Amino acid sequence: MRESPPAGSRGIFFLAGCAAALAVLVFAIVAFLIFRETTRNNTPVSRFIVTGTPRSSDSDAIPTERPLPSTFPMLSPSPTLLPVLTPEPQPPVQNEIPTITPVPRQPTVLPATLPVPQPFDTPLPKPGQIVRRFGNGPDALATYLPNNQFALDGALNEWTREAVPLSLAHFGANAWAGADDSSGAAWFGWNEDVLLVAVSVRDEAHVQTQRSWEMFRGDSVELWIDADLARDFESAQGSSDDWQFGFSPGDFFSGAPEGVVYIPHRDVRLNQQIQVAALQNGNGYTLEVRIPWALLGTTPARGKFFGYTLDLSDNDVPNTAQQQTQVTHNPNFQFNVPTTFGNLILE
Repeated sequence: MRESPPAGSRGIFFLAGCAAALAVLVFAIVAFLIFRETTRNNTPVSRFIVTGTPRSSDSDAIPTERPLPSTFPMLSPSPTLLPVLTPEPQPPVQNEIPTITPVPRQPTVLPATLPVPQPFDTPLPKPGQIVRRFGNGPDALATYLPNNQFALDGALNEWTREAVPLSLAHFGANAWAGADDSSGAAWFGWNEDVLLVAVSVRDEAHVQTQRSWEMFRGDSVELWIDADLARDFESAQGSSDDWQFGFSPGDFFSGAPEGVVYIPHRDVRLNQQIQVAALQNGNGYTLEVRIPWALLGTTPARGKFFGYTLDLSDNDVPNTAQQQTQVTHNPNFQFNVPTTFGNLILE
C-alpha cells in the first residue's frame, strides 16, 4: 500500500493550490478589466497571440505573431420593437357655435284706465262744484243751439242774447283810434257736437293780405280756450288743453274765410276741422265759427266752465301785413297764461 504523505506536506500542497487559484482569478479579473476598457475607449491593445504550438520538427521556429484588430467588432444590440398603437378613428370635432335662445320679451300690460297726472297740490273739484275765475272780464254764457237751429252763414240771425263787448285795446293802444277803428261784440253757443262762436266787428278800413298762420297780420279774430279749466286751475303755464285759434274773414275778394290752430301745435289737419263763414257790411264784418268738441278733446255738458279770451286784430294800412292793434274784453289777458282767462259757461 502507498503511504499517505505527512500531515505537514498536505498543508503545503493545499496552500500552493489556493495561491495558484488566486493567481488565476487575479489574472482573469485584470484581463477582463483591460478588455472592457479597450472596448470602451476603442484603444488598440499592443499584444500578440501565438497562433501555433511548436511541433517537434520546428522547435527552433519563431512563433508567428498576428496583431489584434485595432477595433473589436461590437455587437449591435437587437432593436427592441415597441408596439405601434393605432388610435381608433374619432369623428371630426366641429367648432360648434352655441345657440343663444332669446328670452321672449314680456308684453307691457297697461292698466285699463291710465292714471291722470296730478302736477299740482290743489285738490280737484268735486262733481258739481263750480270752478271759476274772477276779474278777467265779463263771463260768456254759451246758448244751447241744436244743429237744426243754427246756420253757418255769418248772418248772426240766431244770436239774441247779450253779447260780450270787445272795446279794450291791450296791444297797440297808441295806434288805436277808438271804437270806429276797431271794436266789436261776441256770442257763444254749443250743442253735443260743436262749440259755436259769433263775432260782429266794427272796422273803418278792412285790410287782410295774409293767409293761414299769418292771418294775425291783418283784420282777424283770435280765441283762447282752456278746455280743462278745473284740472289745472292754478297753472299759469299753457298746456296741451290750452288752445289758441285764429279766424280770418278773408279779403272778401279772392281770399275765403278760414280758421287755424296756433297752440298747442300747428297742423293743417286741425285747421281743416274748423268751419268759418263771414259777411262784409258797411261798418266792418260779421263772422261765425264751428269748432268740434272732438278737436278740443273734451265733452260738453250744461253748467260746465271753460277758460276763454277773445280779441280782434286790426290793420288799417292797405297792401301791408302788420298787426297794429288788438282789442279785447279782458283787461288782465296775457299771452298763453290760462290764469288770466275769463269764464265761458255752457247754459
